[in-house]
Amino acid sequence: MSKTMMGLVMGAIAGLILVTLGFWKMFAVALFALIGFAIAKFVDFSGAKSWLGEVLNRDS
Repeated sequence: MSKTMMGLVMGAIAGLILVTLGFWKMFAVALFALIGFAIAKFVDFSGAKSWLGEVLNRDS
Protein backbone atom coordinates (compact mmCIF):
# COMPACT_ATOMS: atom_id res chain seq x y z
CA MET A 1 0.00 0.00 0.00
CA SER A 2 1.42 3.37 -0.97
CA LYS A 3 1.97 6.17 1.53
CA THR A 4 -0.66 8.27 -0.21
CA MET A 5 -3.25 5.52 0.11
CA MET A 6 -2.33 4.94 3.76
CA GLY A 7 -2.73 8.66 4.46
CA LEU A 8 -6.11 8.67 2.73
CA VAL A 9 -7.33 5.70 4.78
CA MET A 10 -6.04 7.17 8.05
CA GLY A 11 -7.69 10.51 7.27
CA ALA A 12 -10.99 8.84 6.46
CA ILE A 13 -10.89 6.85 9.70
CA ALA A 14 -10.02 9.98 11.69
CA GLY A 15 -12.90 11.83 10.03
CA LEU A 16 -15.36 9.06 10.85
CA ILE A 17 -14.21 8.99 14.47
CA LEU A 18 -14.55 12.77 14.68
CA VAL A 19 -18.10 12.70 13.31
CA THR A 20 -19.08 9.75 15.51
CA LEU A 21 -17.46 10.67 18.84
CA GLY A 22 -16.92 14.42 18.67
CA PHE A 23 -13.72 16.43 18.95
CA TRP A 24 -12.77 15.92 22.60
CA LYS A 25 -13.37 12.16 22.63
CA MET A 26 -11.38 11.84 19.40
CA PHE A 27 -8.64 13.96 20.96
CA ALA A 28 -8.56 11.63 23.99
CA VAL A 29 -8.35 8.54 21.74
CA ALA A 30 -5.52 10.12 19.74
CA LEU A 31 -3.69 11.12 22.92
CA PHE A 32 -3.88 7.60 24.36
CA ALA A 33 -2.77 6.16 21.02
CA LEU A 34 0.23 8.51 21.03
CA ILE A 35 1.11 7.55 24.60
CA GLY A 36 0.85 3.86 23.70
CA PHE A 37 3.06 4.41 20.66
CA ALA A 38 5.69 6.19 22.78
CA ILE A 39 5.67 3.41 25.38
CA ALA A 40 5.99 0.74 22.68
CA LYS A 41 8.91 2.60 21.08
CA PHE A 42 10.63 2.86 24.46
CA VAL A 43 10.15 -0.84 25.21
CA ASP A 44 11.27 -1.86 21.71
CA PHE A 45 14.50 0.05 22.11
CA SER A 46 17.19 -2.51 22.98
CA GLY A 47 18.80 -0.23 25.55
CA ALA A 48 15.49 0.15 27.32
CA LYS A 49 15.06 -3.63 27.37
CA SER A 50 18.45 -4.18 28.98
CA TRP A 51 17.83 -1.36 31.46
CA LEU A 52 14.45 -2.77 32.40
CA GLY A 53 15.99 -6.22 32.79
CA GLU A 54 18.59 -4.83 35.17
CA VAL A 55 15.99 -2.98 37.22
CA LEU A 56 13.71 -6.02 37.53
CA ASN A 57 16.52 -8.49 38.31
CA ARG A 58 18.20 -6.54 41.12
CA ASP A 59 19.11 -8.44 44.29
CA SER A 60 18.28 -5.80 46.89
